[in-house]
Amino acid sequence: MGIIVYRSYALYQQNKSYNVLRGTIPDFSSGDIELTFTIDGQVVDQAFPSKSDGYGVNNVTCEDGVTAEWNIDNWGLVNINSNNSKKIKCNIDFIIITDFVKNSKIGDYVKMVPTRSSYSIGYSKTGYNSTQIIYPSQLKIWRIIKKNEDNTIEMISDNTSSTAIHFKGTKGFQYYIGTLNEIAKAYENNNTIGSRYFGYNGQTEVITDTSQFNCKSNCNITESQGGEDNLYMGDANLVKNAVGTLEAIPIDSESKASYYVATRRLTWSKNTYNYGYIGTVYGDAVSTSSQYIFSYHIVTQEYDSSAHLRPIIVLKPNLKATGLGQSDNPWVLE
Repeated sequence: MGIIVYRSYALYQQNKSYNVLRGTIPDFSSGDIELTFTIDGQVVDQAFPSKSDGYGVNNVTCEDGVTAEWNIDNWGLVNINSNNSKKIKCNIDFIIITDFVKNSKIGDYVKMVPTRSSYSIGYSKTGYNSTQIIYPSQLKIWRIIKKNEDNTIEMISDNTSSTAIHFKGTKGFQYYIGTLNEIAKAYENNNTIGSRYFGYNGQTEVITDTSQFNCKSNCNITESQGGEDNLYMGDANLVKNAVGTLEAIPIDSESKASYYVATRRLTWSKNTYNYGYIGTVYGDAVSTSSQYIFSYHIVTQEYDSSAHLRPIIVLKPNLKATGLGQSDNPWVLE
């Protein structure tokens, strides 16, 4: 049950009542809780914000070792630990909640943490001989690459995954784009309405027609059979326009590393070899020939590719956020 404390004081002695919930506090008289406030860290000359004024809370700081939190729904202090103090003095630092769609721009930084902390990818999706694990919640900073007429917003991760994953052999080539799209879903949360992997624009997700996999010369390989596509250029142009470069480095790293693009190419060589190539970015270039992952030959050896991940997520319309969209002050979704 909450304790309602009357005659609590805000800045400039603004008389108001506040709910105090789940607090570990001694017996108080009516004036034993004093509240002040700032907005974005600055003292302002206005009345204590009300619940309907459009503010969030950055932090609560209290004197004399007292700790407390601010509950947005109840608009009051919660989880109070008085540290045996007979008088509580706390400052609430409010932040302005704005219309995210209206105020955000292409290229802005957004802080958004995926729900999943880990995600497993098995052999059947990659052809690799063991289960692989990625950690979606590591990617917390995103860049806006597109604002749509339905008020949804598309964002790409600013960094790539810390972990590189492997695709191997014929199965890896067949399932490559479908698996990347499945992995992208692991980066969603309650603020998202969808996702895709970087470069996906309708390519065949799983190749079921493998009739050209043994072609040796004069092959006419369609996209659905693993033939080369340039559909990835849609996303590549969006990212280039929004961020200025396709280059991205793994989270918590200072070194460049390849990351995957949703495109692939099947080709042949000297009437002997068949190669499946999958798209990667290294530096600022997109390549469909920098990684080959399977080969048909007299022997049955197949090849293995590894690179990092860079998903795209789509946000729900009409979200609210705090922040300025800058690298040191990103939008934070409510």
